[in-house]
Amino acid sequence: MSLADVAFDRLHDHQRRLVHHKNWMRPPGLNADIQNAAETARMIVDPDFELLGLNAVSTVATISTTGGCLLTTVAGATDGAIILPHLDASQSAWATVLWDTAKSPTLEALLVTGSTVAAMVFAMGFKLTNTSVIATDDDQAYFRYAAADASGQFQFITSRAGVDTTYTVPTSVIAAVAASTAYRLRVEVYSDRTVMGFINDVPIRATPFAALTSLTTFIPYPTIVLNAAAVVKSVTNRYTTATKLY
Repeated sequence: MSLADVAFDRLHDHQRRLVHHKNWMRPPGLNADIQNAAETARMIVDPDFELLGLNAVSTVATISTTGGCLLTTVAGATDGAIILPHLDASQSAWATVLWDTAKSPTLEALLVTGSTVAAMVFAMGFKLTNTSVIATDDDQAYFRYAAADASGQFQFITSRAGVDTTYTVPTSVIAAVAASTAYRLRVEVYSDRTVMGFINDVPIRATPFAALTSLTTFIPYPTIVLNAAAVVKSVTNRYTTATKLY
């Protein structure tokens, strides 16, 4: 890992790197809203991101009074709320751009937990599909918190061609996930396709994780929130930044 790979240089070298930054002025809505002929529907949702999730409706995503996009699930035992770039072709550069592993992509989001982190799951990172389930995507690099796993610590999951590695972030890096707490999560892929996770700008271990597969189909998922019991759960995404080499 060279000096050119450190976060400061990568985020500020705009001549070499594409930088997409999302400050939330409008919340994401269901894809049907952005396609709605009625201005009262399509003009009040974000044009770059859409909302998915079991039983999700557009009202589960709102602008927080303290800033950012607040995701609040409905109350079913497995209900969810997911932010992702619009899937419609040419709808948004967030989806049109290829976040390929050969271009050293990064993804960062500032997430703030809700009033409880019990019986829930949330995730952020590069994936192929919109699930937080570890074994689903053959290739991925993402943060995951599940109240029932790893004694409440963050996990960092990397997968290469279906081989999964789950790393529990030690308490020497960050304490167990707590309610009403802000976490700056960042995934960095380097020129040799090795990958590292950072929490609040601290690397989660001393050396990068093994190289990822060469592929162009990564999707940046800023926030995935899922219930693990029949109680409403919430996470706020303050901002999201993605970068890559041109």
